[in-house]
Amino acid sequence: MTLDVSKKADGRRQRWINLLLTAGSVLFVLAFLELFLRGREPDMNAPFDGTLYAVQAPPEMIDAFTWDGEGNSLAHVRSDNALLVYELRPGVQLNEFISINSLGFRDYEYSIEKPADTYRICVVGDSITFGWWERLEETYPKVLEDLLNAHVSGEMTVEVWNMGIGGYNAEQEMELVRTRAMNYDPDLIIIGYCTNDHQIGADGGLWRHFTRSGSHAWDWISLRWMQARELFVREKMLARSYRRISEIASAADIPVMAVFFYPQNPAPQSLREVASDIALAERLGLIIVDLRSYFEEAGWENTMSDSAHPNKHGHRIAARAIYDTILEHDLMSEDVLQTP
Repeated sequence: MTLDVSKKADGRRQRWINLLLTAGSVLFVLAFLELFLRGREPDMNAPFDGTLYAVQAPPEMIDAFTWDGEGNSLAHVRSDNALLVYELRPGVQLNEFISINSLGFRDYEYSIEKPADTYRICVVGDSITFGWWERLEETYPKVLEDLLNAHVSGEMTVEVWNMGIGGYNAEQEMELVRTRAMNYDPDLIIIGYCTNDHQIGADGGLWRHFTRSGSHAWDWISLRWMQARELFVREKMLARSYRRISEIASAADIPVMAVFFYPQNPAPQSLREVASDIALAERLGLIIVDLRSYFEEAGWENTMSDSAHPNKHGHRIAARAIYDTILEHDLMSEDVLQTP
């Protein structure tokens, strides 16, 4: 009996030893990872100065990406919505030609309640749609607005809201549609697609800034865990986000259009990925605008500001392609929109 009690005590003691050794090993690995990452990225938790993000913005706007004591900047503020992560600061002037309206979008001031005889289009997207390098009137949503208003009849007015926010991925765009765009009674929703829309934290540093915990190791593990989880889920981010947008819009009988932008001179792998995403959007019943042939015909070098963002000529091409698609699919009745 004494021997059995002694064996049980030894077994419990060994389990505690094993548990402590395991915990110690985990803590050692975490401490090593923390020190390694701090040495590799010493400024990871310092106020984000916009250096990375400036590839998507004019150089004189670096000051718009310096942060106050609450972790917000002139350009961006932390969102109360965990899926949105961050939003544009309402009612600020970022430079001589970029300002944010009272609703937090780069556009004119519109009434939330849609006026009578108004056809309203809400465009969500990332920095391509926002148009860091172009004046507001040169971005494709506003070029489209001008095209449509030039050909509407009677007292009808068309509003095309530029709701693009630089760095947003498909999930953030879906949440923006769900929580904001649907409140504005749109007649059409347009998604501006970019090839990194399926990625987490691929926004030049904004996602990292607004989600950091203070621990390099924890932030590194959290991001890698989310990225790894995306590899194994049955329905990937872009698929579930587009499906959800389709469901939300369909319930309100609102058509959804997906406009597919490409990087400059896309590689074969990129073309395969975009083709797969176009096929997905078609299966979901979205109206497709594939801009590849338009940009190839005009010449990539003539339509792009950099490897990812169209210039004002590229924005005009995109607007015209969307306009033609609206006509092709009779999204506005013939007695309202006259064919030029």
